[in-house]
Amino acid sequence: LAESEERYREANEKLNAVISGVAEGITMQDHDGRLVYANDIAARIVGYPDGASLLAAPIGDVRDKYELMRPDGSPLPREELPGRMVMRGLIPTECMVRFRDKFTSEERWMMLRASAVKDADGKVQFALNFFREITEQRRKDEALRISQEWFATVLRSIGDAVITTNPRGEITFMNPI
Repeated sequence: LAESEERYREANEKLNAVISGVAEGITMQDHDGRLVYANDIAARIVGYPDGASLLAAPIGDVRDKYELMRPDGSPLPREELPGRMVMRGLIPTECMVRFRDKFTSEERWMMLRASAVKDADGKVQFALNFFREITEQRRKDEALRISQEWFATVLRSIGDAVITTNPRGEITFMNPI
């Protein structure tokens, strides 16, 4: 018995070492949506200091903290989250989700994916959720889009002809005059 406990302890230490090196938030949830595992990155993303604090928080507090939206801003039902889909036996694709903190109105963006943890009979026992924050990239993309729109508006409104070409000499922009 002592030998098997030692092997379990060593395996658990190795697993924790691997997971601590992952740059994504990782959670595992059961059929009721309760979290049974959360790494520290996942906890920090949702506003908790570490995984243990997130696991100790009532699931309703965690769930009710954020409004979930699709990239276009429309509501995203929780049943469409990859982890929920996995629990129903579906194979979800990675998806982009906007989260709005209901108390601060801060918006953040995540890429979510999930996979199933199955028992020996192939029945789904848990959903492993993986998420990475892409908020900064989304902000940069939006700033670039606005800058390009502004530039195009300026070029369309000036009275002189402006033409841009690519290195092959093909016209890529011509303002109407």
